[in-house]
Amino acid sequence: MTSREHIRDWIADLSDRDADVRGAAALALRPLGADAEAAIPALCKVLQDRQPEVRKEAALTLAAIGVPAVSGLTEALNSSDADVRGEAAYALGEMGPPARSAVPALVRALTDRAVPVRRWAAEALGLIAAQPEVIVPALRAALTDWHPALRRSAAFALGRLGAHACSAAPALIETLRDRDQDVYREAAVALGKIGAAALPDLAQALRHKHPEVRCGAAFALGMIGAPAREMIGVLAPMLADKDKYVRIDVAEALARIEPSHPAAIPVLLDALKDRTADVRANAADALGQLHLASEPIIAALIVALRDASWSVRAQASRALGRTGPAANIAVAPLMRALSDDSAEVRADAADALGRIGTDDEPVILALARALKDDFDDVCIHAAGALARLGPRARAAVPALIEALGRREHVSRQVARALTAIGDEGGAGAAERPA
Repeated sequence: MTSREHIRDWIADLSDRDADVRGAAALALRPLGADAEAAIPALCKVLQDRQPEVRKEAALTLAAIGVPAVSGLTEALNSSDADVRGEAAYALGEMGPPARSAVPALVRALTDRAVPVRRWAAEALGLIAAQPEVIVPALRAALTDWHPALRRSAAFALGRLGAHACSAAPALIETLRDRDQDVYREAAVALGKIGAAALPDLAQALRHKHPEVRCGAAFALGMIGAPAREMIGVLAPMLADKDKYVRIDVAEALARIEPSHPAAIPVLLDALKDRTADVRANAADALGQLHLASEPIIAALIVALRDASWSVRAQASRALGRTGPAANIAVAPLMRALSDDSAEVRADAADALGRIGTDDEPVILALARALKDDFDDVCIHAAGALARLGPRARAAVPALIEALGRREHVSRQVARALTAIGDEGGAGAAERPA
């Protein structure tokens, strides 16, 4: 029998008493796409399932069916069950642009009494990205919702619309004062994605009395990059802003807009020596985000690996990793960081070694020892680093095989490393049950 001939059986299984059977049936229908149209009524009914996992499988399969499922999902947005409304909004978002006819219903769902429904509706509108004249005003209003999850999702959706959301730029700038860091970050990213159309509003934001707004505006300009070149004359004097964090974000923005700007990097290197640990950590992060293979930057980050603050050491490790092979002179200090008191620093150091890509035997063996770290994240990052090195990391195979006995989320990464290395014995061990 072909998959299409199984459809009737799978539809019947969607009402089975066993949740695993119901979930498996929804999953089995998914690859058929629009050919599973006959299953839409049964799948919409499964959106009411008591098991969240089963509901999610049904929602994803309805999204895979596409346009034929839009009507049923739009109707499900009117269900008295909040779980059903939420899964319907989620499925429409996963469907993306083909669900454009559901936009009016999703706009109404932005005022649903259930927070998850409002959140999924906002994200769906961004993923569908149609009828901006309708959805931008609704999403702009959602930026003031009492719940941070919806404010974050509304900012995300506006960012997805890019320049079409330029009329929401002033509201996004006000959102840069949000106390929730996730909302703040998503608003700054959205302004960056709006692009050059947001430049007039961002120019005003740089003069805002609140430093967090100036920081967010500078971050957005850095995202816009070269098209924001006209803002260099406004940004350059802000390298002397009275707020340390503003100076860091402005310097990073200038370096992104004009990499050869002479004043940007010295400001960041100076901030790396600040008395406040958080300022030093932010400076290290900014230097890493620029991905500049500069000897003075790499040297300063190596010094920062010995900082008294673990957060600075962690950011320095990440920054060196982002620099890639050009940071080869940092290999020895990063190997020492694998013994740091902080598990986060050890994990970031392991990841950095993999990104730098040095395949010297001492590096391989140091990463192999890190697989025995008491903290799972360190082991995961060490395995990830070995995976990046591929066949060159063959000396670590025995340690990787031993690490297969750790918890499942760790052993999965270890198995990927063995596969990447391509060792026949290791690959076989990865397939054998513990």
